[in-house]
Amino acid sequence: MTNIIEFKNKLLDAKRDDIDVLLVPQGKYRLAYVKHRITTQFDRGVLEILFRVTDFGSFFGTILPKYFNVELRGKKRFAAKPRSDFFRTYCTLFGQQPRFDSRVLRKFEDVYVEGVVETVSTDHRQQKLPEVARYSVVRRLTRICE
Repeated sequence: MTNIIEFKNKLLDAKRDDIDVLLVPQGKYRLAYVKHRITTQFDRGVLEILFRVTDFGSFFGTILPKYFNVELRGKKRFAAKPRSDFFRTYCTLFGQQPRFDSRVLRKFEDVYVEGVVETVSTDHRQQKLPEVARYSVVRRLTRICE
């Protein structure tokens, strides 16, 4: 008999539609890269990066998504235009332009970033969401944390 309890992280194991909606207070958080996926939403290419909150407190370990619109280059590759959110974010964080090869996201694995978390309160038609349907996303990545 053991006193160790294993917690499965549904967010990492499940499809995006099966995930519980997460709501954390708006503000700046220290985040760590967890994983990413390249998919389509609304017939557009989307890079979804999952970050884990590393600030101590009641939301420590919470996983939040950051979405970037990208151009798909097959199932596992993407590109971003120089005026895109991903391109500008990458340049702001790492001080260089991204090279769109298989290692473009590896730089996120080795650093903590500061991210601005906001609550999504309207749907894609700009209709207000009920309180229980609201969720949090990483809106911006602002800097590398020491």
